[in-house]
Amino acid sequence: MLAVCARPYDPARPLVCRDEKPYQMLGHVRDPLPPRPGRDRREDNEYVRSGTCSIFCWVERLRGWRRVNAQPCRTKVDWAHQVEHLLTVDYPGADTVVLVMDNLNTHTIASLYEAFDPEKAFTLAQRLEIHHTPRHGSWLNIAEIELSALWSGWAYVAFVLDVYSRVIVGRQVTNRMRTELPLDALEMALWRRRIKKDSGLIHHSDRGSQYVSIGYTDRLCGIGASASVGSVADSYDNAMAEALNGTFKAELIEMQGPWKDVDQVERAIFQWTTWYNEERLHSALDYVPPAEYEQAFRRSQEQAPQSDAAMPPAMAVPMVTTSFTIVSGLCAAGGLPACFHLSPFP
Repeated sequence: MLAVCARPYDPARPLVCRDEKPYQMLGHVRDPLPPRPGRDRREDNEYVRSGTCSIFCWVERLRGWRRVNAQPCRTKVDWAHQVEHLLTVDYPGADTVVLVMDNLNTHTIASLYEAFDPEKAFTLAQRLEIHHTPRHGSWLNIAEIELSALWSGWAYVAFVLDVYSRVIVGRQVTNRMRTELPLDALEMALWRRRIKKDSGLIHHSDRGSQYVSIGYTDRLCGIGASASVGSVADSYDNAMAEALNGTFKAELIEMQGPWKDVDQVERAIFQWTTWYNEERLHSALDYVPPAEYEQAFRRSQEQAPQSDAAMPPAMAVPMVTTSFTIVSGLCAAGGLPACFHLSPFP
């Protein structure tokens, strides 16, 4: 295989690598509200699963050429039609196409005979020189390397959420799971809410090692916060933050991926949290954005001042809830709430 990849460029015998991956499609339950003067387009956070598709990637690295195509599925017939397109449309003048791919059971000459009549299948097969990568050596496939270069690594995200208004008041993203990650998100929340020592803050989180670390608990003690920690392996104890993680996964990570690197994710999270706080309709807030809900409460307090006893508990005593779940998976499949893997399928 290494000798094949080391061959010089030959337009009559181009070396093409291919790979494929499934992808989940999501749709809206309710139609988004169109934009109007003074207000941007608004979308509800609820979504419906709209099935899956398969993405086919073809790469000729020596020529700098690539083609990506989405199909409803990836059967033997789908693979055969992709190969037909490669030979008759992409490389009609090539004598032979050297094709490098993995060992998936659809990647065989037999698939051509299942999709086409024997004469056509034989003609197409005569123009192919197929090389399968070793079972544990898919890195030799340049198409897969290209996908890995764009989606490699891990991204960890920490959020801090205001319980009353659902405003995201703190966030941080990095490629390492250390105490500094949620601590930076907490510091942002303290700064944004102007929380001083002994202000009556209630802080809730799960029992992740970062949240019960010495550095994190010392910071909570330093500001006089009442620390509340959920039970072990019980997401219901931190359901509000877990719901935010699910929304984050559905509306950003799955909807707008794939992701190149952590920097790209960080920029996208900045835009998403701004949209989430200021524009996105929230079902728990009578379908108004969190920032608008908060402003309405402040206006009501200015018009009719109330004592702390008459105020909603979460406004009388500042309270934030956080989550830093360690759920991993591919951007195209599985849960990616606060930690997600940016690599292709194995």
